[in-house]
Amino acid sequence: HHTVYLESPSNQTITNLNNISLIFTYNHTGSLGGTVNCTLYIDGDATNYQTNVSANDSIMVYSNKSWSEGNHSWHVNCTNGAATESSLDYYNGSFIFTYDNTPPAILNQSLDDDIIFINSSIRLSAIINDPSGVESVNFLINAPYGELNETAINGTGSEYYVICNSTGGTGNCYTNETGSYNWTQILANDTAGNVNVSPSALLFSVAN
Repeated sequence: HHTVYLESPSNQTITNLNNISLIFTYNHTGSLGGTVNCTLYIDGDATNYQTNVSANDSIMVYSNKSWSEGNHSWHVNCTNGAATESSLDYYNGSFIFTYDNTPPAILNQSLDDDIIFINSSIRLSAIINDPSGVESVNFLINAPYGELNETAINGTGSEYYVICNSTGGTGNCYTNETGSYNWTQILANDTAGNVNVSPSALLFSVAN
């Protein structure tokens, strides 16, 4: 009967938290009698030791060992001196978490034109790369009728784009007013919680 259970971070978690911020939570059911001591292991190394751990409670600990970017394993062993139970037995192995502290890369910002006629269509695009996966991308555009925060659409591969036209395009980017449309910023978020804000100096004009 295995008694040590891992609560968080869940298996295959992607995070940008380091060992100072990431909380590891586990519990044991109380099948181990007497005084129970538990050890947190990161990548097979003991990184936190707790004495007299109460049963049936969520126990929160930090790792005393830092980690590099990439995949890492964690598990917990508990013992009363006579017997030892491990989360490795219950889960048939360690939980894995991925540490990603690098924001998405923003490349190749482009417009498919720089002057269009009123109510015509234009496409704004950029390449967004992130090894952990891109969560969201927004383009900020200063239009003659106000500031726009447009959610970009994932196109082919790593391309993200916004279309502006007479009906609002892929969001609320209308080309029904003449003047300058200044694409000011790109905001890219990855699945680990990292954010990259990149200025864009591109602009296009809408003319009669």
